[in-house]
Amino acid sequence: MGAFALEKRIQKRSPGIYMSLSPRIFAAPVVALTLAIAAQGFATSAEARPLRSRSGQTATRLAARAAVSGRMTMEQHFNRGFERANSGDYAGAIADFSAVSEIIPGFSEAYFNRGLAKDLSGDKVGAIADYSKTIALNPRYSQAYTNRGAVYLDGSQLADALADFNQAIKLDRNNALAHNNRGNALMAMNRFDEAVDAYEMAIALSPWDATARFNRGSVLVAMGERGRAIADFNEALRLNPDYGKAYTNRGLAKHLNGDLAGAMADWNAALSHNRDDAYAYRNRAQLHAEMGNQRASQKDYRRAAKLFARNGNVPSQERILQALKLAQ
Repeated sequence: MGAFALEKRIQKRSPGIYMSLSPRIFAAPVVALTLAIAAQGFATSAEARPLRSRSGQTATRLAARAAVSGRMTMEQHFNRGFERANSGDYAGAIADFSAVSEIIPGFSEAYFNRGLAKDLSGDKVGAIADYSKTIALNPRYSQAYTNRGAVYLDGSQLADALADFNQAIKLDRNNALAHNNRGNALMAMNRFDEAVDAYEMAIALSPWDATARFNRGSVLVAMGERGRAIADFNEALRLNPDYGKAYTNRGLAKHLNGDLAGAMADWNAALSHNRDDAYAYRNRAQLHAEMGNQRASQKDYRRAAKLFARNGNVPSQERILQALKLAQ
């Protein structure tokens, strides 16, 4: 059977299904000082739009001018922190959100956003601490449970992750991210039927979002329902034609269904979107071997092994190297 592909940050027992990254949420920047800030969906791949003043100046420029005069306000720190976070400057964002929390220690959104900046910068312990502080200040903050659960999920703390997603949904049944991430936790627990139900809730709440449909398709592959899985991947690709991982997983479903030409086309497409897709190389290598093209197979296996090593997936790398050794 071809190799399924796992998302790097979500460890699963099921052999190899690419799952989406657990999405996170940034609180929106403040326009005026208020403790009732609307939440905005955020993903690392989303295109951030910097906050601008009426004169067209970005929050960073306004904050820089204020810093020179020594009069940066809580709003300016918060807005600049949001802009920095969306541009990938997580250290700068952490500094700004820390300044906000010093000015107003009870402002839960400052801890929430600082937690996300820490999370995305790789400080998982700090992220959990800040999300927990957010929840202590505002126990009804559904998005904080969603984000903390996603960090637990990344660390394979599955029971804690599921508990947080359940609480997030209890507080807000329309929290599509919580339903999607709850599906990821259930998938990791091999509770496939429940995972499908969770993804269906996410799809119903966000029918324009390809993520949950892609994840449901991945679970269906694991369940052996390849036709339904292919339909989900088709829809995910209709919603997001650049969804390279959907090609990877659809190729596997086609391979398992005996559609070798379709599988090869999908893995080629996956690699055209991401030349570093280790699972697409690994799957294509196996198909090359089945078709008798040993040279192409070994080339793809070696490429996959290098990528697995780079990504820290030593077990997959070692399995490939052992297979190459036996083939010699």
